[in-house]
Amino acid sequence: MPICNGSAKLLAAALSNCASSLHNFDIICWELGDMSAGKIISSLAAHSELKTLSFCLELGIVSCIELSKLLRISNSKLEVLDLRGCKIVDEGAIALGGALGESSSLKKLSLEDMGEVTSVGWGSLVRCLSNPECSLEEINLNTEDSEHDIDDRE
Repeated sequence: MPICNGSAKLLAAALSNCASSLHNFDIICWELGDMSAGKIISSLAAHSELKTLSFCLELGIVSCIELSKLLRISNSKLEVLDLRGCKIVDEGAIALGGALGESSSLKKLSLEDMGEVTSVGWGSLVRCLSNPECSLEEINLNTEDSEHDIDDRE
């Protein structure tokens, strides 16, 4: 049964009040709205031991901003961020771009098949590599099997 927006609020509340810290969080849900996804992402800030985060959903500007905040947490242990298959637009990519470069724990990033990101959004995402704080060791940008290639539309 898919998570609906009402269930997402309950999940976010449960995640915020969870007695133990999650190490991995993986969610696939195409029906989830941007605000609900943002609430779930925001609730993950309570999980200081979170090491792997995997999303397969539409990440709008609200959820991308919340994900950016999560990436900027100073004591974060997040090592793997998998956004493979997420539908992100340029505004979301721009929101994520700066935070990716500031994360001192993130080692692996997957950005395959991200939807309608143009060179503007991709530019923001890859600019993080020039930040001395960037700790990324592996980035997967494979679009070979994707219906959306990295595009130079502006």
